[in-house]
Amino acid sequence: MPFNFDTAFPATDPQCVPRFTRTFEHIDWIDGASVVQAETTPTEEGFNSRFRKIIADIEALGDDARRALTCAAAIRTSIFAIINELEDELTRLGAPVANWIAPNLLNGWTFRSLDTDFDYNRPGYFKDKSNMVHLRGTLGNGPIPGSGNSFTSIMFQLPVGYRPENRTVLHCLTSGDGIRRLDIDEEGRVNLRSAYTTWISLDGISFRGIGTPAPVIGIDPNIGIDPNIGIDLPGGGIVIGPGGGGPSIGPRP
Repeated sequence: MPFNFDTAFPATDPQCVPRFTRTFEHIDWIDGASVVQAETTPTEEGFNSRFRKIIADIEALGDDARRALTCAAAIRTSIFAIINELEDELTRLGAPVANWIAPNLLNGWTFRSLDTDFDYNRPGYFKDKSNMVHLRGTLGNGPIPGSGNSFTSIMFQLPVGYRPENRTVLHCLTSGDGIRRLDIDEEGRVNLRSAYTTWISLDGISFRGIGTPAPVIGIDPNIGIDPNIGIDLPGGGIVIGPGGGGPSIGPRP
């Protein structure tokens, strides 16, 4: 996604140009021949007129100098604002990448490992700093699209901020190295449109999302939680551990 500065910084400014034009001109005097006088005559400009031109030229140079300093101050202000924008953008780009978020699977769809030889990605999604939404995971056990269900098998629904602007037609891999049609509509429904056999993979699927996502705390679905972990907090903390048939949360002993 292109980055645009909010601070305007034009290449030129018509107010920041020199305006001085010299008015004083000196004609060399000749000893014993040139007439030097205060006032102007048809043959001699006179000291008063010459000095007034010198004063006017100095004042015009002063105006240009003041204008240059004013323009330099404006440039400094603009550069400072642009540097702040760059700093904010670099901070944003350097922020940690969002965690994968586990979707709420629908219609019987579940995580399905291809085999027991490798660990496969569990279903998940996240949006990067360029507003690209990424999907992953292998799934199975969902309805097979066909004429009986209008070739519709919705696996899960993406939340606001993670949805495409328009219905987007993508493809995914399935068992037997097949390629199947996958639609994601404006409401975020991830919909398999072609029949499959055992499993389908969402790995590598990406599209541009629109809108600002609601805050979501993502937990990598491949990470397990030790039921005996204790978390220290001010005032004693809490402990998560087994109790009464399942994990329990309570004050640390």
